[in-house]
Amino acid sequence: MLKREKIELSEERRLLSNMVMSTAILSKCRKSCDPLLFESSMGKIVASWVLNFFDKYGVAPQQAISDIYMNRASELKEADSDMVKAFLDTCSDEWMPTNEALATDNAIKYLQKRSLALLVEKLS
Repeated sequence: MLKREKIELSEERRLLSNMVMSTAILSKCRKSCDPLLFESSMGKIVASWVLNFFDKYGVAPQQAISDIYMNRASELKEADSDMVKAFLDTCSDEWMPTNEALATDNAIKYLQKRSLALLVEKLS
């Protein structure tokens, strides 16, 4: 029997949603953000799209993330496409964080924690 490890993705999803919606948060954590730091394949995909958009245009993609998905969905495996679509279907303006300073601190802490976890994996 194949054992599966359950991964808690709510923190990752919150960070991704903040990255999609908030230019302020994205600009403050861009230097430490790498798509490989996300645990889920969906997180890696969405983060790479968001970071590419931000690097090109200097703003968070917000509603443009749907257009990016429509243009790039054919490049994804079906399972990944379904996960990304399910995530993006929940996108709304309500995602905008009410406390950007706290959301930025949480984002940076999450990215640092993931960076350390990946470093430990490499060393093991």
